[in-house]
Amino acid sequence: MADISSITSRSSTTQVEQLVQAFRNAEQPKIDSIKNKKTALENNQVFYNNLYTKINTLVSSLDKFGDYKFNNGSPIFTKSNAIDKSFKAKAITSSKSDVITATANSDAIPSTISLKVERLASNDVLITKKLTLSDNFGLNAGNYNLNFTVNGVTKSVSIALTGDETNEDALKKIVEKINKTEDIKINASYIKDTSTTGRLTLTSKTTGTDNAITFSGDNELLTALGLDVVNQNSSSRSVANDNDAGYVISNSMDLSAKIVMNSLNIYRNENTIDDIIPGVTLNLLKPQETNDQPVVLTTQVDTKGVKDLINNVLTALNDITDFINSNKQVARSESSINQLKFNIRSLASAKVESITDENAPKYLSDLGIKIDNQGKFTLSDTTTLEKYLKDDPMKVADIFTKEDGIIRKIHDFVYNLQGSEGLISQKKSSITKQIKNYDDKIKETQSRIDTQAENLKKQYTTLLKSYYEAMSQYNSYSSFSTSGFGTNSNMII
Repeated sequence: MADISSITSRSSTTQVEQLVQAFRNAEQPKIDSIKNKKTALENNQVFYNNLYTKINTLVSSLDKFGDYKFNNGSPIFTKSNAIDKSFKAKAITSSKSDVITATANSDAIPSTISLKVERLASNDVLITKKLTLSDNFGLNAGNYNLNFTVNGVTKSVSIALTGDETNEDALKKIVEKINKTEDIKINASYIKDTSTTGRLTLTSKTTGTDNAITFSGDNELLTALGLDVVNQNSSSRSVANDNDAGYVISNSMDLSAKIVMNSLNIYRNENTIDDIIPGVTLNLLKPQETNDQPVVLTTQVDTKGVKDLINNVLTALNDITDFINSNKQVARSESSINQLKFNIRSLASAKVESITDENAPKYLSDLGIKIDNQGKFTLSDTTTLEKYLKDDPMKVADIFTKEDGIIRKIHDFVYNLQGSEGLISQKKSSITKQIKNYDDKIKETQSRIDTQAENLKKQYTTLLKSYYEAMSQYNSYSSFSTSGFGTNSNMII
């Protein structure tokens, strides 16, 4: 007969595990119940995290209109200094954006203007004569001066020569000295125009007639560079050629940009010009040919910019409404969320009482902003908005930026929800604590079940061992009775 321990080992293990697993299965609903409650809280946590983000997005769109603060416990809305300019903003279009682009600020006057770009502003360029690089520069040792005047400012450059320099050595020294001179208004470059010859180019750092280059200096040095024979008369300057020194442009007036507007010739030193048309900055890109048609610049109210400003707020409000509508189970149980949805919807009928002008809009609907049955806003009638903007953009601004305007109204009902001390943050913090408590309960319950299961395992194992021992004794007794007494008829007493 098999040893009792081996029987217990083979048979009891499976039975004990089955009994213990049955106990665990019976206890598992207790853990599942806690986990379900935790999952519900986690869903709420995700809801509030997302809502918090969406409210911050809304507040960011409101910040463009002004500041919302508290003074002695009372809320105050102060509109931004820049917001009026945003509503007064103008947009400008160019009929030939490859010739001129333009920008307009709030001071620009709606109008249509035609003009022609005859010339762009350019930098003045002075070139020395061609020198054979390997030849001796031809000046004795000593210091030689060059003086350059640009826009009324003269800078002197002193070049020390040893008398042994080649033309190339001398040109390099002159370039180095010029470019190291503080606040000098020209750039010098040494250029090899052929493999054996070279020249200096002296270029004004800024464009226009006012920045034309004039020069003087020691006659020996000017002669060596070929500058001694250069005519500097502003209207008939010497022009450089392949060998001789001179300017690139003969008439210094031609260094300025030239625009023809209403038969008037207009000259400016730069290609970016902001003092011709009030509130408009021109950026000249290329000159036009004689037969080219003028460029037409059209300035008008920047309705797109204003619509974008308004739509940013409406979009943020709609995003919150959509989010609440798609999470009705969570929102239904929270009074603050239902109130938020109600407050957003109430903006559709909110009146700005401080607007007293009978001809000015007082409701969002007066601007063509409607609300649908889902509580979402749309700027459906842009014609109405554009009419008010062209008539008086501040009438549109007032609906939003007055002390009792739409922006203030929105701030009032989201203020207690936002921030690290707001209701949403408090709710998130409370949910986090509850989730932790459920985690602790899950661990505690699991630990208790594990302990009970281990105790049951020991009890079952002991009972089964006792059972197998009893069965073994019973089998031994039955076998002894049968073989020794029960059936032997020849037994003598």
